[in-house]
Amino acid sequence: MASYNSYIAQDLIRVADVLKDEFLPFLNNGINTEADPFLEKIKKSTLTASTGRYGARIGIGGGFGMSAERQPTPNAVAPLYKDLKYTSKDGYVDIKLSHKDVTLARNSTGALVDTVTDAMDASYEAAKWNVGRMLFGDGTGAVATVTAASTGTYDGVTVTELTVDDTSKLIEGLVIDTYTGSTLDNSTLQIVSVDHGTKKILLNAQASTAIAANDVLYVQGSKGREITGLTSIFSSDITSIYGVTKADNAWIVPYSVDADNDISDVVITDAIRLGTKRNGKIDMILAGSAAYNAYEYYMRESGINTHIVEKRRFLSGAAGYDIMFGDRIATLIRNDFVPTNEMWCVDTSQFELRQTGWDFVDYQGSPFVLMPDTSVYRALLANYMELICKNPGTCVRIYDANAST
Repeated sequence: MASYNSYIAQDLIRVADVLKDEFLPFLNNGINTEADPFLEKIKKSTLTASTGRYGARIGIGGGFGMSAERQPTPNAVAPLYKDLKYTSKDGYVDIKLSHKDVTLARNSTGALVDTVTDAMDASYEAAKWNVGRMLFGDGTGAVATVTAASTGTYDGVTVTELTVDDTSKLIEGLVIDTYTGSTLDNSTLQIVSVDHGTKKILLNAQASTAIAANDVLYVQGSKGREITGLTSIFSSDITSIYGVTKADNAWIVPYSVDADNDISDVVITDAIRLGTKRNGKIDMILAGSAAYNAYEYYMRESGINTHIVEKRRFLSGAAGYDIMFGDRIATLIRNDFVPTNEMWCVDTSQFELRQTGWDFVDYQGSPFVLMPDTSVYRALLANYMELICKNPGTCVRIYDANAST
């Protein structure tokens, strides 16, 4: 006679089949379109190998030249190409259900589906937010640097309180590791409170190893393992990208324009034209919060709004402006992961997210397994991915050297 637990296992298999058929397509489509307007617009393709290469064409072909009647015609010289390399990154979302949750819900298949779906919804939100964050990261997994550490109180319990340099990449529920240099000091600490005004965060417990100024917070287990985000392209602190050293290849480094504390259509139009010098067709401008506010202030003060084609809304709920800059229309949108006083101008056709897509890591037909020595079932979602850019040099960075942070 089958045991009670075997019935539960069969129920979880049936529920997993429903989730695979109905939830996973929604999850994959939702993350691809709702994580961020930039991700919504760029190409998504299937990852077929853990590592890959692709060629970046630099400039134009060299076969053109003038001649004269009966004189030699130009030689056909091949265009300049550079071999770029990438390595896929491993993304995971852990899902846990207690035996009690499943037992109480199993009398109704619908209730069991609702219980599992609730856990999946939380996983979806975690994956969506972190993929959106990683798109603008530098691949290191670092999310903040500590400026001070003390103790605080959460639900009547003494916990570690940290002051950090930037909270834009932090959110309640995020699980972090702390490092001093290359040394892992604390792992799997959860953020339970974020005060973006004071830049203070509370952790769910007291750190086992003291945290000090200049320690760095990383997403759990992610140090050096995240996708090649846009900061990798724009930041001078990142010295190489896609296997190419920036110092030896000026063509791969985006042009930079100093707005000199006076953002305007002229500044942005000039930046967009710089992108065309490397065959780029900039169609999206991602603005940090202060830069975006400065541009909106400029629009109100100038009284010029005829260049706004329409207000663009994205599936993520974000909104931006389709604006005519010179002879080109580009979407200007605020993004809090972009440095606050900068605008990043990109040609979205140059970017591509190569991925396998989110799916369960199955164990003998069911993604849910009872963890040893516990009453908890675990399932794991996985996606193997990398963001590639065919020619990072087509991007343009607008910054403000005179801005106060």
